[in-house]
Amino acid sequence: MMPSQYYEGRTVDEMLVDFIQTYLTDTGWLRSADRKEAIDGQDRPLPWMTYPAIAVLGRLVRPELAVFEVGSGGSTSWWRERVGRVVSVDHDTAWAQKTGALARPAGSQCALGELEPYLCLVEALIDTGPANDGPTDRDYAAYLAALLEYPRGSFDIIVIDGVARNTGAAIAAEVIKPGGLIVFDNSDRPDYAVGYNLLRAAGFARIDFWGPGPINPYGWCTSLFVQNLAFFS
Repeated sequence: MMPSQYYEGRTVDEMLVDFIQTYLTDTGWLRSADRKEAIDGQDRPLPWMTYPAIAVLGRLVRPELAVFEVGSGGSTSWWRERVGRVVSVDHDTAWAQKTGALARPAGSQCALGELEPYLCLVEALIDTGPANDGPTDRDYAAYLAALLEYPRGSFDIIVIDGVARNTGAAIAAEVIKPGGLIVFDNSDRPDYAVGYNLLRAAGFARIDFWGPGPINPYGWCTSLFVQNLAFFS
């Protein structure tokens, strides 16, 4: 049946009411927009990512997995309910206290050590200030170095959803567990192109999930980066 036949006689207003009563209600978008929080229809925390990505991740996660979040939020609680281990770090101390993340504020002391090569790599390719609305990735050195405090291969999933994402992606590509998954939110933004390209150069394929998500009155992209499809089996 042609779409025009299926919806014959339905007005736009009638179809909009149906859309509100189904998708926007079932996903929790109406409640999230009203509360300005990333929540579902039952007020449970959600990652502030696109709904298609959340749906796929919900099917992929398993209790035995370990997750590291570069940037915390409603996703921190969401991951804790589904996997065995979650480590989150945030540059905002007040926000970290609210989400239960590690706090590594900008400007805090950090011995660069292992971090320096990643910073130099990204700085040679792009001015990182615009992507962070002023501060550079180097200003968030302590926050980024938190990912290097753990042995390589410690995490099955690394989530890039905070500040300094280009350098965060460069680190994630090298420290994630072989066969692991890198989740990169707001991957429609050109400011993070260096991060996408570094992941591709490291052998990661990109799978995009475009669509709406909590709170925002527009669609965007969340991408999953993998080196093989075994994670999806």
